[in-house]
Amino acid sequence: MSFAQIFKTPIQNLSQVAKKLDDNISVFCQQLAKRLEVDESTLKIEFNACLQYFELQETPLKAKKLSDEEKEEKTRLKELEKAEREAKKAQEKAEKEAKKAQEKAEKEAKKAQEKAEKEAEKEAKKAEKEAIKQNKKSEKSSNKSSGKSSPSQKIEEVHFDFENEDPVPFEEEDDGFWKGKTMKVGGQACFFNEKTNLFLQKQDDFFVLYALKHNKKAIPEADIDAHIKVWVEKCGIKVPSLDQEVEFE
Repeated sequence: MSFAQIFKTPIQNLSQVAKKLDDNISVFCQQLAKRLEVDESTLKIEFNACLQYFELQETPLKAKKLSDEEKEEKTRLKELEKAEREAKKAQEKAEKEAKKAQEKAEKEAKKAQEKAEKEAEKEAKKAEKEAIKQNKKSEKSSNKSSGKSSPSQKIEEVHFDFENEDPVPFEEEDDGFWKGKTMKVGGQACFFNEKTNLFLQKQDDFFVLYALKHNKKAIPEADIDAHIKVWVEKCGIKVPSLDQEVEFE
């Protein structure tokens, strides 16, 4: 038996292991490049260059330096990778800033819209309140000027007996029965007679029945009892509601 026979089997086994390792280098470089996020071809070049370390350790005489072209290629690849990384970072940064600016603009626009809606709602409520206020004021002024009272307010008793007293012809300057004074009722200037509690309003050259004083309130002409209206008309005073009834008939 010789040493060649003794080392033959171990040497064959070692060759098979080395061959298997060589076959897996390509897969190894591909996976490593993917994990490191670098170019696969560049990684293979660097990996093969590093494998020379083992060869130099065993055979120092075969070691050689990289050529100038290899150095330039290596530098170029590094610079290219660096530029790609910087470009990717710049793009990501720009996208983030654009997204942030868009979100800020949308937020401000939404805020401005909500503010405008609140202001519009506030103005609408204010206008509605003002309209209600003006309406009430207008109704109050209208009721005051017309001297109207509630429809349920009717004459129950008066100081003058219109049913049993004969009509007295009306004369404005009379110091007797038709003696009176000027007063304001519902903002209207009227002639008031204390004996009959009648308010008269002058229109052109004649007087018109305007209201009747009862319990410190002025009852509008339209709500006065009919027999009083007839009595007043016989005195020569115009009664608007009786005139309307005649015209209707």
